[in-house]
Amino acid sequence: MKTKLILLNIFAILFACILFGCASPSPFIGTWADNSGNTITFGLEGEFNASIKNASDDSISYTGTYTVLQNALYLESDALSIVTEWDIRGSMLYIEWTDADKFSQKLTLYKIKN
Repeated sequence: MKTKLILLNIFAILFACILFGCASPSPFIGTWADNSGNTITFGLEGEFNASIKNASDDSISYTGTYTVLQNALYLESDALSIVTEWDIRGSMLYIEWTDADKFSQKLTLYKIKN
């Protein structure tokens, strides 16, 4: 009986290692940028930092949280709330950014840092 319990515990530990060891991190994690100077950094804990140009071509900084649910990306900060569809193809992220002034732009960002 004691041997079965030990084997069961070993099996449970191995199963947990395989299950959690094979989990891949979110493809968002890292820093993304484009040639216009827009950047977004997604962190491990659901936080983001962004510097996005507005309609006047001024860079505005944002800090907040993000949530991903299937193909929807939800970004929230003190200044804005954005819900956008996203697509990652290779090292390119496609989203639509709408700022607090309702200026909307489609961004194609390249992953520059993990």
